[in-house]
Amino acid sequence: MFFWVKISLLTCIALGIATISRAGLSNPGAAGEEMSIDSLIVSITHANEQLSYSGQFVQRRFHAGKPLQMQVEIQHWAPNRTLLRFLQPDELQGTVIAISGDQFKVTGVKHIVRGLRFGAPSQWLKGQKIFREIRLLKQNYRIRAQNGGEFLGRSTLLLSILPNYPNRPELKLWVDRQSHLILKMQRLSPIRGASETNEFTRLVLQPPDTSQFRRVWASMDSVHTFKRRGWRKKQIETYKDLAEFFAAHNQTVLIPETIPAGFALREIRRLSRRHRTFLHFLYGDGLVYISLFQHRSEGKMATRHHRDKKNRRQPPFTIVRGSRDKIQYSLMGEIPQQELQSMAQSLIPIKKTGNSWSAYFIPALITIFVIAGIYYWRRREAFRG
Repeated sequence: MFFWVKISLLTCIALGIATISRAGLSNPGAAGEEMSIDSLIVSITHANEQLSYSGQFVQRRFHAGKPLQMQVEIQHWAPNRTLLRFLQPDELQGTVIAISGDQFKVTGVKHIVRGLRFGAPSQWLKGQKIFREIRLLKQNYRIRAQNGGEFLGRSTLLLSILPNYPNRPELKLWVDRQSHLILKMQRLSPIRGASETNEFTRLVLQPPDTSQFRRVWASMDSVHTFKRRGWRKKQIETYKDLAEFFAAHNQTVLIPETIPAGFALREIRRLSRRHRTFLHFLYGDGLVYISLFQHRSEGKMATRHHRDKKNRRQPPFTIVRGSRDKIQYSLMGEIPQQELQSMAQSLIPIKKTGNSWSAYFIPALITIFVIAGIYYWRRREAFRG
């Protein structure tokens, strides 16, 4: 399969499982009584740890201007064991993913292994929070809960997430009131120019036979991990802001003077691999994220080459690449090209002052000497007088 198609399919897996199978509500209380928005969002992130089920869901979306459908059979045992069998598209038919906590095994299309280990889908497949920052989400989106009618013969609650700024995605979730699962999700993306739909076509709210998981797991060979602890511990450093980063490193970085409305810096990662250092600045608005990757290039700027340029497809997000002050950068996110380009044009090099003595102590010392000199001169004049 083509490179971006592979990435897109992995993203489909992530969103489909995250928004449908990872969802739920706390006890909604008496009939007609709606739970608070905060409680609703928090409970969505934890339901998969409490409920076992089986079923089949379909994701429909557009990729490279063409309709794309993915059909997956899922069996889940709370809190963290899952079997996924791909029925569509044809390229993934017969592929099986078995997940047990931080470990997983794959049969079929092997390129999924790398995508699950290093990419964002790994976090979604493990049950990562859909809404990681509720406070930021509520600042940039209007969240409404109302009666969602019936779906698959079940009464639902409709959760609508509407943006406060233009060119941001809209999200609608139909939640089963009784089982606490999301039965259907619709995401409208202005960037992709089309809607994306995930929905259960069959659902059994009973624990599957655990022997199925044991049998499939035993029949598979290599075990992979979502989070290779040794690699992350030694080669990835995480910082919450620039002050914390500069306290540990004296390194020139590119920082945007302007960022899209509603976004804020959420995290900085410093990755060391193969004698090179990469920085990842993550900006978010509660639902959409922008990644700024950068690394220093020595000598001639490296250029990424694609072997299959003829069949290459555009990714489902915007990308802007460039270089400044011998630092190469890549900006990517689900926002308009113009906003991302403005962010790139505002990048400026920032470096921590190498010696705090020269920045703070020396000016203060000069001031003290001046004051002392004035004091001494006045005392001398007073003594002469």
